[in-house]
Amino acid sequence: MHLIWITQRQIKRQQRDIQMKMKKNDIIAAALGIVGSSLAFFQTELYYDFQDEYVPQEMNTVTTFHGYKTTPINTMLRVIITITTALLLVFIYRHYRFYIKFLKARQKLDIGDDMRSSGLLYPLLFELVFCSIHMPPGVNYEFYWPQYQGEVYFSLDSLVTSIMLCRLYLVWRLFSLYSSWADHR
Repeated sequence: MHLIWITQRQIKRQQRDIQMKMKKNDIIAAALGIVGSSLAFFQTELYYDFQDEYVPQEMNTVTTFHGYKTTPINTMLRVIITITTALLLVFIYRHYRFYIKFLKARQKLDIGDDMRSSGLLYPLLFELVFCSIHMPPGVNYEFYWPQYQGEVYFSLDSLVTSIMLCRLYLVWRLFSLYSSWADHR
């Protein structure tokens, strides 16, 4: 009911204010995604202890032993990654809240619409589940895959870190929503 008395100038100002809040929110979310992914990559490299052993029976052959060792530094980095992940999830939720307010201000949604009725609930849930993937402290699991003349050892940590690098899509969101390339002029 109060929208009847709002002028076009006030509507534009409200849209601009919401867009600026959403932009600041998305910049923080992208920074958290980059920091969390970078720390996860660094932590994986620390977790993976690469040692060479010379085998004298076969000339010029070096066999490689892959050992995964948890240190206090790894645990501390995983705690920091868990904190950045939790904060990232909060900022992703805030992005969708701001986006709904922005669509309401642009009169693309009804005033009574919420996350579910706007059709944004499933993208929100997908994004929250995707960005919640990380290695918490204390979870250490190795598995191997048979190969031609032996076995290749992997850690779950390296697999999860590879998935976490996909958080860089948050930077793409900044470009797509706030750069002059996406301007409709």
